[in-house]
This record gives sequence, C-alpha cells and structure tokens, in this order.
Amino acid sequence: GFGREMAEVADNLARGLGAVKEESLGEDGNKELKGLFEGIKATENQLLKVFEKHGMKRFGAEGEVFDPNIHQAMFEADVPGAEPGTIITVMKPGFTIKERLLRPAQVGVKKKTA
Repeated sequence: GFGREMAEVADNLARGLGAVKEESLGEDGNKELKGLFEGIKATENQLLKVFEKHGMKRFGAEGEVFDPNIHQAMFEADVPGAEPGTIITVMKPGFTIKERLLRPAQVGVKKKTA
C-alpha cells in the first residue's frame, strides 16, 4: 500500500545521503555536492516529520537487541566487540504505522555463541 511505497522513498533518500563521503562536504569540498546533500537531507527530514504526523515511524539501529517480531535477520556474523544477538548492520530500516508493523527492519545480527 501507500505506506510501504513511501517507506521505499525514504530508503532511497537515505541511500543517496549515504553515498556521499563526509570529507566531500568540508570547507574544501565540492559546494554543489554540499548543496545537493543539504537539500536531500532537508527532504528526508520533512518526509520523516510527515510520517510521524500520520503515525508512521522508522526503526532499527545498530546495537539494538534482535527481535524476530520486528526484525528480519538477513545474515549472522561473528563481529568482535558486538554483543551476541544484537544488530550489527541495518540494510533497510523498519516502519510501524500507529504501533502496527508496516515493514520489518532487514538486519545483520551478531552470532550467538554456542
């Protein structure tokens, strides 16, 4: 439905923001790139505010405890320093709408030790 399609729009904005290296935006960086980045960031912020206004929230962050009710494990890996059963990477954030799951977060999880 509409909510899932709009979640994909938010994903694409985040993907665009993630493609820009921070050093490209510094004082000596490309001014056009910085302007484009700031415009995309403002668009993403506004979209997330509209989502929130209508009860739609994005979730899923590294370090959270994996919950199979709201997270979809895409892979498991043994990552030094991470707690077993925690999220080590977020491939796609999840979304809820009015406390109901719209889309699970697609994540990588730290392997539990046997």
